[in-house]
Amino acid sequence: MEPKRWQFQSVLKGIPDRSYGVQLLDDERALSYSNDSTLRLWNLKNGSSKVFKGHTRSIEGVQLLDGERALSYSMDSTIRLWNLKDDSSKVFKGHNARISGVQLLDSERALSYSEDSTLRLWNLKDGSSKVFRGHTAGIEGLQLLDGNRALSFRGCTLRLWNLKDGSSKVFKRHTGDTGSSATG
Repeated sequence: MEPKRWQFQSVLKGIPDRSYGVQLLDDERALSYSNDSTLRLWNLKNGSSKVFKGHTRSIEGVQLLDGERALSYSMDSTIRLWNLKDDSSKVFKGHNARISGVQLLDSERALSYSEDSTLRLWNLKDGSSKVFRGHTAGIEGLQLLDGNRALSFRGCTLRLWNLKDGSSKVFKRHTGDTGSSATG
């Protein structure tokens, strides 16, 4: 059986020096984000694009909520909820350092983690947030376990968070040991 051959379609013009990533919305549209602090909504059929401006520093990532809304996070310490139809955005402020990532819990809540060593659980409707403190340095990653628990990490320290009451359990690696132990 002969392998499938791909055919070149077109070049998308207008991409800045460095795009950090792209998300497909559907077969005809893609959303890219970059170091020039903009998002670009691409029409994949004709190559045209619409630019979304609002962040003041590099955009680190994007999460798609549905076909018409996207959540971007940036080195400017803000999160923006974009309406891709009318170019409007709602700004979420609270972190005081680079936002390292955002995970969607559902269409109304998102959990962000930052170099400021905090997590924030955001209400995407009203912009309010609940702060989770416990790490002593910037958080490097986050994994959602279900709608009410998350696991964050920094170096050799993991924290298992209860997102309802804000409590956490710490897991640290022993010096010189490959195992781990739990402490309160």
